[in-house]
Amino acid sequence: MPDASSRDMSDNFHYQRRRAIYTYIAGLVSGDVLEISDCYPDGVDLLTSRVRSLTIVSRYPCRIDPTRWKHVEFHRVTHPPFIQASGSFDFIISYHVLVHSRDDFEMMRELHRMLRPGGRLILISPNRQMSLTRNPWYVREYLGDELYNLLRYRFREVEPMGVFGGQKAMAYYTKNKESVQRLLQRDVLKLHQWLPRLLFRIPYKLYNRMTRRQLLIAHRTLTCSLTPEDYYVAPAGEECFDWIYIATH
Repeated sequence: MPDASSRDMSDNFHYQRRRAIYTYIAGLVSGDVLEISDCYPDGVDLLTSRVRSLTIVSRYPCRIDPTRWKHVEFHRVTHPPFIQASGSFDFIISYHVLVHSRDDFEMMRELHRMLRPGGRLILISPNRQMSLTRNPWYVREYLGDELYNLLRYRFREVEPMGVFGGQKAMAYYTKNKESVQRLLQRDVLKLHQWLPRLLFRIPYKLYNRMTRRQLLIAHRTLTCSLTPEDYYVAPAGEECFDWIYIATH
């Protein structure tokens, strides 16, 4: 499922969080960069001036025009193995991709294979502890230790970081959590727990969209006023929204 759109203000909480993450990433990358993303590539404009080449791989159709930049190219790939040659990249950005992988060890092998010696993987993944309910588009979500141990399977150094919310972002998150909990209380059959992933996607998408729209109506000023400055990156902790783990080849 593609991630939130920058065009819909009910998605502003998620969009601004992504912009904050990409702003942080842009300060790290250089050389030849691969981005593997299962959502709209909101950070392309932030990355292009920092890199020699940017290759974007996604299982979804490209939502940008890569011909705008001479050093940007796009490939549609549904799953590993990837077509890129071994040792091709100085940096790899993996944004919310690992959660879709049925074989996360294979994914680690592929990411490691495509990096040059000394290259770095920047892996962004949602923090399971901060998820409000089960996401039927994900195969699994990770706790910090689980993700660290998985990365150490292939990479020699791992730096655990995370993206946290400031006061306004946390206020929105709290109101969203309260809304979701009210909806779950109505689910007397506990469908959100046992319904097969494919069947659960339809009600999940409807309720998720309804909740975000209701929050926009009830708290328009808070929702619309969020910016990337309402998020910050710091050493990983239990209350981060996303893990940002930096692993060295």
